Amino acid sequence: MSEGQKPVWKAKAGGFDVSVWVQEGKFGTYNSASLKKSYMDKDKNWKDMTINGIRVNDIAKLEVLLSELKRELLLNKDSEKAEE
Repeated sequence: MSEGQKPVWKAKAGGFDVSVWVQEGKFGTYNSASLKKSYMDKDKNWKDMTINGIRVNDIAKLEVLLSELKRELLLNKDSEKAEE
């Protein structure tokens, strides 16, 4: 992503934004993605965290990790309810 370049596709859900970028590399043109999380800090200032350079092969790995994370959080939530 060079300065002034615009994404070829964007989507948003809550505080998350994803964008697809066309890149020129050593072996030709390819797409990469970025993931941005916007949040408000304790001083009520908006901040962004961005991961750039996500490739298509990374998406499946991220899906697996996020699925495992969701499962872990749901299981821990259920076990917390059982303790009450």
